Amino acid sequence: ELGGLLAELGYPASPEAIARRISACVDLPGTAIFVASLDDRLVGVVSVHCVPSLVFDAALGRITALVVSDASSSTIQEREPSSASNAHR
Repeated sequence: ELGGLLAELGYPASPEAIARRISACVDLPGTAIFVASLDDRLVGVVSVHCVPSLVFDAALGRITALVVSDASSSTIQEREPSSASNAHR
């Protein structure tokens, strides 16, 4: 399912490549991958990385991937916000 979401962004990848990339991110401090599900289906993913900044005292957050499934976007908009924002780490 994650492969399908990434393909919607124009970044198709094999399940092995996706697993390798997730493994590379898991142990990095300040890195997180969140997924959204709807009716037990994966409908969204966002990857976030916190990086030190030369110009600010605090780290900056960088979103490196953000996708909501085209097939689910109209369903998500029709639902209550609390039921559509079911994020998991």
